[in-house]
Amino acid sequence: MQKAITFFVFVLVSFSSYSQFVARADIKEKIEGICDVNNVIVVIPNYKGQTKAVCAVADSTIERRLNTEVAYLKDKKDHTDKGIVRMLVNCKGQVVKCDTDKQTSDPILDEQILAVFKTITFTKPAKLKKENIDSLVFWSFQIENGLITKR
Repeated sequence: MQKAITFFVFVLVSFSSYSQFVARADIKEKIEGICDVNNVIVVIPNYKGQTKAVCAVADSTIERRLNTEVAYLKDKKDHTDKGIVRMLVNCKGQVVKCDTDKQTSDPILDEQILAVFKTITFTKPAKLKKENIDSLVFWSFQIENGLITKR
């Protein structure tokens, strides 16, 4: 019996080392430009075979643009908040949807932040086992003393 249990555990460990966890998003709406609605992933960092979509600009550039283009914060230097922007990047590297995953305390602020993100482009789509794939990209941010930074 001990040998059978040991063998079973060995088989489970062996198979699990070859399997790959993939977080797939459940997209319920029709989105123009998406390649495969049933195969949209959220890339998990450090998982072999998964590569995130590559943004055309650095996070520091996005921060600079947010802090210069979001007019809402210009006269609110003591404002503190946080939020998350969600971008759906298709298998061709195009942003086909951009919205808030976690809203800030003011819809006007959300609109101005999204206006910046709607102009962001990607140079490469996400990859799963070397194949281009649709993916969700999240950009989490905080606002402290009226300045937006990535979290």
